[in-house]
Amino acid sequence: MNKITVGIALAFVIANLAAAAGEGERPIPSMGDSQRITPEEVRQSLLGVTFALIVKIDEGTLHATPELRDALVTHLKDQDADVRASAVWVLNHVVRTNHALATAVLRDALVPLLQDQVVNVRRSAVETLGEIVEANHALATDRFRDALVPLLQDQVVNVRRRAAETLGEIVKANTALATEEVIDALLGFLPDEDFDVRRDAISVLSYVVRTNPASATAVLRDALVPLLQDPDYLIRTDAAWVLREIRVKRPNLIPTDIRSTIAGLIGDI
Repeated sequence: MNKITVGIALAFVIANLAAAAGEGERPIPSMGDSQRITPEEVRQSLLGVTFALIVKIDEGTLHATPELRDALVTHLKDQDADVRASAVWVLNHVVRTNHALATAVLRDALVPLLQDQVVNVRRSAVETLGEIVEANHALATDRFRDALVPLLQDQVVNVRRRAAETLGEIVKANTALATEEVIDALLGFLPDEDFDVRRDAISVLSYVVRTNPASATAVLRDALVPLLQDPDYLIRTDAAWVLREIRVKRPNLIPTDIRSTIAGLIGDI
């Protein structure tokens, strides 16, 4: 994680947490007693400063500014995966702290990292993009959605999980983006081996049905009905609530036997 020292040190400088005349020693944010260390010492010590930087942002002792954001963005293309992952991680907290910093430029700088070969980079990029859309709904676009959909098939469960969550943020921001392709991709999640992935997919589908009656189809019903027998109680009840919503929108789609099963899980519908 050597190169991250350069990137984060620059972010500190621009954020006015490090400043010194000349090219010799420069102060960095103190993790303990105030001290001055050389650039080489910065390289050796900043391994733990990434977390400390996030703590400072969350606590408000380091302000999330456009300068800090832009300094971090310059390192999203770094050859060192640790630098990329750490820059994305810090950007997540920057956006979470200051929603005004969620811009199209930042979104577009992060989207290429969805295809990064390194799992931590992909996962962090997906999660940070979710924060960006939550902060600024106008940034939910079809191009962004289309870049995210392939990650629903990622081999790494944590990436799939984050992709489902972020897709949910996109759909909530703009229901029109819940196309048939997106719904089909979410249906493919329902038998996923991971509990959280299944629940996230059901949650997004529930929102889609509530806000777009045309999405209440026989195909969706048929994909959800087997989950009424899922070994996990929460999956069964989540599926039952979506099926209940389908019945509200299109009563004829839910026959009596399925209604009885739903009623047994969540009460009379």
